[in-house]
Amino acid sequence: MQKNIFIISLLLLCTAQLFAQDSTMLKVHFLYGSKPKKAFKHMQKKWFGSLIGGHAGIECGDGKILHFLPHGKFHKIAKPNKHGRYVYNSYKDFYEILGGSIDSNQQTVVYIPVCMQQKQKYDSIVNAYTNNTPYDYAFIGYRCGSATYDGLSQLGILPR
Repeated sequence: MQKNIFIISLLLLCTAQLFAQDSTMLKVHFLYGSKPKKAFKHMQKKWFGSLIGGHAGIECGDGKILHFLPHGKFHKIAKPNKHGRYVYNSYKDFYEILGGSIDSNQQTVVYIPVCMQQKQKYDSIVNAYTNNTPYDYAFIGYRCGSATYDGLSQLGILPR
């Protein structure tokens, strides 16, 4: 019995080591909008969509974040002429998108381990989407949250 436990422990240890060598961390970044209460208006400003606003993007291993932005005239409903664009920015540029900084923005980062195949797929999405945005940026359509979901679903992390 003790021998079986030792063998199982050894196998688990080896498997964990292999997984650690064949994985990297994907980070999903969320920034929150702000609508301060009256008592705090002198200290905080309203920015980027207030309570329901914010921004989202995906990073995977190189310190740059892929995110979807409007570009051109805003559309209420998605149209064939795309005015959105994917950008691949540094932390600084991503976190300044709402007018704040890395230290001043309200934020959450979710860490997800991914295998090398998912990392390679992420890299191909970055290349394809920054060269040719697949959809329009619209109020009823894709915006940063749904675009982030699209990327995560293509990586097999969320359902399509």
